Amino acid sequence: MVAWLIALFSPLGTNPLAVRLPAILLFAGSGWLLFDTLRRLWDEKVARTGLILHTLLPAYHWYSMILLPDAPLMFFWSLGMWATTRLLQEERPQWWWVIGLATGLGMDSKYPAVLIPLAAFVACWSLNKPRKLWLGPSMWAGAALAVALFSPVIYWNLTHDFASFRFQGSERFQEAAGEGEKIASLIYPAVMLGPLIYLAGPFVLYGAGRRRQPSAAIGLSWTLPFLGLMLWVSSQRLVNINWPLPGYLGFLLLLAPWVAVSRWRWLLVIPSAIFSLLPYYALVVPLALANRGDDVTQWRPMTVEALRIQQAMPRPNETFFLGYGYQCASQLAFAGVPPEVVVSINALGMRGLAYDYWTPAYKFVGWDAVVVGYSRVKANGDWHPQYKIDINRLRGCFERVDGPYELVEMRGGQRLRLYSYWRAYGYKGVTPSN
Repeated sequence: MVAWLIALFSPLGTNPLAVRLPAILLFAGSGWLLFDTLRRLWDEKVARTGLILHTLLPAYHWYSMILLPDAPLMFFWSLGMWATTRLLQEERPQWWWVIGLATGLGMDSKYPAVLIPLAAFVACWSLNKPRKLWLGPSMWAGAALAVALFSPVIYWNLTHDFASFRFQGSERFQEAAGEGEKIASLIYPAVMLGPLIYLAGPFVLYGAGRRRQPSAAIGLSWTLPFLGLMLWVSSQRLVNINWPLPGYLGFLLLLAPWVAVSRWRWLLVIPSAIFSLLPYYALVVPLALANRGDDVTQWRPMTVEALRIQQAMPRPNETFFLGYGYQCASQLAFAGVPPEVVVSINALGMRGLAYDYWTPAYKFVGWDAVVVGYSRVKANGDWHPQYKIDINRLRGCFERVDGPYELVEMRGGQRLRLYSYWRAYGYKGVTPSN
């Protein structure tokens, strides 16, 4: 979905604003869907409150600035909540077509969208709706539409050893996770919602459960199943900070009426709003905390230097770029390096995720390379590499490797990132010894 959105807006160019414009528009669309859903469930005042919370809280606001799969996922999740509300209030089975649309396109964005129909089923069941409303022909037609829209992903996996299904499924649970990471999974919501709202969460859920209103039941249906799943996953491994985002959207259906009834509860939102705007402060104030979390800038300095090194190589027309990690490779391609000469650590016999299936590294046997990696600043001031460079593996794949040469990018007098470059000569390809 991210690729499709970027292609759709490509006539506007490849500058940062054009690439991220879909995220901005999707955020606005999510806000409208949320507003109308809350207006239908509660009233105009609650709807305005929900829209303000959607704009201010980090969980939603941060994902309006960068085009990650979470941006379209949250839009289609909001569409699913809106369509389910219409389904339940109007009792028109045709709304399953919209739920199917949201599910299929949502899964093209990120696989948790498969749970959109589950929330709709739970809402229908909890409100004792007639079985024909949620198990009739329209539901099955919506399911068929979802599968059809998701079919490009299914086809790609069938023809590529189920790579993304395995990565997002069984391989996730094979990743080692210590007790500290599992505890971090429970703390992350305090970052995404703000500490005071996080602490108020149990009271909000308890109050919604006691109301025994259809509006509260719908909100709970979109909150508890998904966040319950995330709670279980956190007992098995680290839950990344963005994984529970759909559950937070459901929580907003319960938080908005809770905040709207009392002015003092707005005070709980202030720390969240201040934290949400942190990335903007870093653009004008040398705020180290915000700089350390920066992933929004265009990565131009890293790429400009890589291109300069390429032109200084003995054979610039036979020099490719090796980004150490898929993020680094993607940032090089985004910021100006021709994508057809960019590979990742798949060229070293390591897992390069999507780069395993793009330009094959064997095409560059005999070529030279510019190898690029980067590090961020840790809280203690040390550099933290995105990927730790395996220099022995690197040397095993080339005739000769020189470096590293390092470049520090500064912002407002603060260190932002450290870029590391190696000049590698005579790529030998990947051999069993690598």
